Amino acid sequence: MSLNVKWLGHASFKLTFESIVIYIDPFQILGQPHDADYIFVTHTHYDHLSLEDIKKLIKSDTKFILSKDGESQVESLGSPFSFRPYDSQKIDNLIITAIPAYNLNKPFHPKENNWLGYIIGFQDGAKFFHSGDSDNIPEYKELGKMRITFAALPCGGTYTMNAKEAAQAAEVISPKQLIPMHWGRIVGSQKDALEVKKYLENSNIEVLILGQ
Repeated sequence: MSLNVKWLGHASFKLTFESIVIYIDPFQILGQPHDADYIFVTHTHYDHLSLEDIKKLIKSDTKFILSKDGESQVESLGSPFSFRPYDSQKIDNLIITAIPAYNLNKPFHPKENNWLGYIIGFQDGAKFFHSGDSDNIPEYKELGKMRITFAALPCGGTYTMNAKEAAQAAEVISPKQLIPMHWGRIVGSQKDALEVKKYLENSNIEVLILGQ
């Protein structure tokens, strides 16, 4: 069974691989499925670490992967594993590598906060990269060697990369497929996602604009 990727809006994703269910930055979740085996949190802003939404997803054995500053907020809800940039760890059958996420010329996501993106590696070799709230940072040059299957990059601007910058980052990272995110709620629109696709129309990267 291959990796199934569902975009839930904004920066929120649900990944399903065999019987494993993973959420990343769950926000404005519909229903209360209580089906999360793992919840990844990139940073502690309210639209990425939302306890209201996390409580809709957790079960008795849910594991959390998050930055150090978020650990205390979830330790009563499940098992937290805190990461710093460049940490890499195998948790069960997942190989997780934390990637820096920060702004270059904006104040919203300082590098010194040690906030994160994640590369999640699966048993069949698929790799999903969620950048978190980031600009097109120099560290992405190293990711081009990692044969990433899916990359989710923000494109809404203001707090993160805009469409042009997201396309430039994708060309550096070189995933097989790119999913523009961080649009449609709070900031950005589908126009931004379509702009990313237009910038990359002559590349080898398939741009997936997923519905909610």
